[in-house]
Amino acid sequence: MLPRRVLLLASLVVVAAFLIQTRPIFATPNPTNTNIIVGGSPDGIIVDTNTGNVYFTDSSTNNVSIISGSTNTLIGSLQVQSRSGGGAFDPINREIYIANDGSNTVSVINDTSNTIVTTVSVGLAPVRAAYDSANQNIYVSDFSQASVSVINGRNNTLVGTIPVGSGPAGLVFDPYNNEIYVANFGSTTVSVIDGSTNSVVSTLSVGAHPDGATFSSASGDIYISNYGSNSVTIIDGGTNTIIATVPVGSSPEYAAYASNDHDIYVTNRYSNTVSAIFGQAPYQTATVAVGMNPRGIAFDPINGELYVSNNGAGTVSVIRVNIPSIEINPSTGSVGTKVLVQGTNIPVASVKVTFDDVFIGTTPVSNGNFSFTLDVPQAQLGNHQIKAVDQIGNVFAMTTFVVSPSGPPSLALTVTVGTVYFPGDTVVASLLVTSSGMSLSSSGLQMHLNLTRPDDSSILLNVTSIGSGLFRASYTLPRTTRLGTYTLLTNVNAPAIGTVSTLASFEVKLPWLSSQASTITAAGLASIAIIGVALVSWRKGYFKRISKESFWNQ
Repeated sequence: MLPRRVLLLASLVVVAAFLIQTRPIFATPNPTNTNIIVGGSPDGIIVDTNTGNVYFTDSSTNNVSIISGSTNTLIGSLQVQSRSGGGAFDPINREIYIANDGSNTVSVINDTSNTIVTTVSVGLAPVRAAYDSANQNIYVSDFSQASVSVINGRNNTLVGTIPVGSGPAGLVFDPYNNEIYVANFGSTTVSVIDGSTNSVVSTLSVGAHPDGATFSSASGDIYISNYGSNSVTIIDGGTNTIIATVPVGSSPEYAAYASNDHDIYVTNRYSNTVSAIFGQAPYQTATVAVGMNPRGIAFDPINGELYVSNNGAGTVSVIRVNIPSIEINPSTGSVGTKVLVQGTNIPVASVKVTFDDVFIGTTPVSNGNFSFTLDVPQAQLGNHQIKAVDQIGNVFAMTTFVVSPSGPPSLALTVTVGTVYFPGDTVVASLLVTSSGMSLSSSGLQMHLNLTRPDDSSILLNVTSIGSGLFRASYTLPRTTRLGTYTLLTNVNAPAIGTVSTLASFEVKLPWLSSQASTITAAGLASIAIIGVALVSWRKGYFKRISKESFWNQ
């Protein structure tokens, strides 16, 4: 597991050569090789996710080589301390942390100047490191001290030591639950550290001599490579329980997660291979041949490539991660259309093809590729999903097929507007353009909306798109506008489909109070006149009070 275990093998390497091999994962290997001198025993690999550059440690020469991820060429190197191994990258302060097993230190490299800015003393025989993005701490496994050293990434000082199991090696941070998982090589366990308290909250039993660790952001699971039992243990990050054990090659060490295909990759030291584990149950595997005694492995999310350090050959293998995909021809058509489905980089021997998750048929896969023809089943107009899945339903790839009407396309236009408006109101017209029942985008459409007033004058309104097939136009009526019927004539032309016109109308009237103003005024004046006559008559005595006696004597 440790560099000291392979000093004999390292001593056999006389001339160091850096060999870049580009290999597809699930297709026939087709490597292209370039030789670059870097050192004798490449070991740990750290990817700078800001620049895409890759840093390789060398356990025998104490050299760190820097490779450009865009060109896969050597762009620099520097010396660190004794027996450099694994490390970590802090994207906030842009620094790379290298664990130096032979000097009980961690070298800190600035990725802008590519110089060592400080060296931090830690526990005995530090071998790996992990970055905690929640607290910006760096956790370093001290193999010979059964502890994890904690470095504050803000000021690069040692802030704590956490006791764990025997021989801590690989470790990884789970950002979903803020926990650090430490593979204890000497005690066949994994220690779970709470990043907020820096204390061990759980200890899990795994395979023999757990060595490497990685985290899948797709599933939230943690993968532990068991060096002594040739397997990988999968831990559910939500419950911290073991959910599966997957057999791999001989003496698996480092592990890495590829974010573009969601698979996990493990170096098999004495099989000279890398195992690729499909990131969903039943965790199928594939094998990629690399150089002698592969150890470190890391994924560069910028260029989509995996880097593997072949410690016994003085080389580095670069594995291009190819994502499973399917293409269809044609991509649109009516019910009954024959569609050719072609898959590439498919990692299983056969797949099921589905249409909207309904089984259509099974087809074999050869060298990662397949071809399958289907007839579009009965379906509504619009978008539908064609998928390639494995025998238990895991989706490898999918694409969209658009069901269109049979026969020549037809164009339809619907215009909606209010029925009555008043001077000063804003008239809003909504338009829907469809072809054979399906909404049309604004691309290529020619649309004119003409508003005609009661005096036969007209104006062209501006029409704006508000969504697929949906449009809107507005017009503010002046307060002195003419009353009467206004008409909206809309013409739409869609290339290769046709032309359609629609007429709509609305009325402009005065508000009720305004229209009844003269009647209300006349009635008011009449009422005032009646009241005035009554008052005058009362004052002149024309209205007399009648006593009760007079009333009863009548």
